[in-house]
Amino acid sequence: TIPGRYAKELEAVTSGFNWLAQRLEEQQRRGQEQIVELSRINAELSELATLKEDFLTAINHQLRAPCTAIRECVRLIRDGALGQAQHEEQRVLVRTLEESVTQLGHALEEVLDLSLLKSGRRALQRQPGDLAALLRQAQENWRGSAQPCAIRLACHDLPPVYMDAAAIQEVMDHLLHHALQHAPQGSEVLIEADAHNGVAEVSIRDRGPGRSHQE
Repeated sequence: TIPGRYAKELEAVTSGFNWLAQRLEEQQRRGQEQIVELSRINAELSELATLKEDFLTAINHQLRAPCTAIRECVRLIRDGALGQAQHEEQRVLVRTLEESVTQLGHALEEVLDLSLLKSGRRALQRQPGDLAALLRQAQENWRGSAQPCAIRLACHDLPPVYMDAAAIQEVMDHLLHHALQHAPQGSEVLIEADAHNGVAEVSIRDRGPGRSHQE
């Protein structure tokens, strides 16, 4: 038998313990509900990402066929298969059409390749390569398109990098294209590369709105 003078204290302790147990049970219930909700949201996001990738792939394939047809028609006109152009204005127009449809084809390929790369469905062919040489080539490729901006490469000594060179080149082209689109006139687009603890890091920085890109 518990003496009367301790009964109230015991009752208070018991009541507090029961309250804590209820609070713990409630927190566990809420935690389980949040886990279920997060799982549902993740599933929806995954489904949306798949739909987006499928949409981009479908659009790319649907546009590729007419793009190829237009390119072939322009080539026939350029080569005179349908008769020679009589005026310089006509020849200029044909050249402009050919350049435009070629650029469109490249853009479609870029959209498809990037969407597959991001989704992980594109198989990467990794092998040791010279990342510094790849970056110098990217700088050279875009040098003519950079006006009135400048492209500067700051590349420290890099060891051979295990990479898919074609995929890295496509990503560099994509990032440089956007950097040059938004960089103010007379500014500089900087490509930096360095290696730390066995990991190579490449960044592209411009003075336009947005943020720098790192790979």
